[in-house]
Amino acid sequence: MKTLKTWITAFGCLCATTALAVPSPAAPDDHTQGAENKPRVVAALVNGQPIYEDQLDPLVDASLRSYRKYGVSESITDAGRKGFQKKALQQMIATELVYQEALKLNIADLEEKVAREIAHRQAGQASSDASQNEQELTDSARRQVLIKEYLAQNGLANPKVPEAEVKDYYDNHKQKLASIADEVLVRHILIAIPEDASPEAREKARASIEEVRRLILGGSPFEEVAEEYSEDFVAENGGYLGKIQRGFMPPEFDETAFSIEPNTLSEIVLTKYGFHILEVIAKKPKGTIPPYDQIRDFIAQFLQSDYANRTLAAHVKSLGTRASIENLIE
Repeated sequence: MKTLKTWITAFGCLCATTALAVPSPAAPDDHTQGAENKPRVVAALVNGQPIYEDQLDPLVDASLRSYRKYGVSESITDAGRKGFQKKALQQMIATELVYQEALKLNIADLEEKVAREIAHRQAGQASSDASQNEQELTDSARRQVLIKEYLAQNGLANPKVPEAEVKDYYDNHKQKLASIADEVLVRHILIAIPEDASPEAREKARASIEEVRRLILGGSPFEEVAEEYSEDFVAENGGYLGKIQRGFMPPEFDETAFSIEPNTLSEIVLTKYGFHILEVIAKKPKGTIPPYDQIRDFIAQFLQSDYANRTLAAHVKSLGTRASIENLIE
């Protein structure tokens, strides 16, 4: 019996639910393959259940396609393919451990879920399913459903990242989370001026923006005035541009936006687009670290995949310590 260390280590990066290998399981007495009925080569035994070398081929081929997608065009050596085969086997062993545990579940609506999984696959017409006969498709779908149910019932499908880990990441990566440039949160109103506008049209636009500014100074809500008068694509959002950095808007706009105080209505600003008035809602100087409560959910989402992988890897390792595993190709 081989050590568990190598396959448990490699499995750590393959533990997302969608990465679990779900081959079409061979019948217990199906030990031959191909037209010549050549004996199938057993790659590993997991509690006596064989995993055959030919079952690794789809995973190996997928790895090779991914490998070539990144510009590696050289032919893969036998040693290189053997490396991909070993990784595929490690993934299959881990999946088999989970599947064998899943067989112990009592799922009342199992057959309904299997039927839905089959229908989903047939609707998608996946190439990997097209070559399967009806029994193989059913067995593969049942296997997938059982694994999903096991992961869900054991809190492994989408585990919540502990608050302590989220906070620890925030505390240790504050500088990486800091803003890399000065930013302002701003809204504006634009009265557009075409490039070929006549002097009269320019004067009319100027009069319009002056009237708009008087309305706001007189107490009319900025967003309502923007919706009614602004000739900009954000008018329907109350003129809200969101957070901007220098260079996003014309220089004249930037000069005003980054110089006035928050909650102050600007003077009229002329840019190549026309006349603007703007209001800065908030400023965030370069190097500002966002408060924890503002970025907590983002950090948790960022950490989710790694935490799910680690949680599942630890669970599978626990299953492996209680299992009989014979790796026959190492």
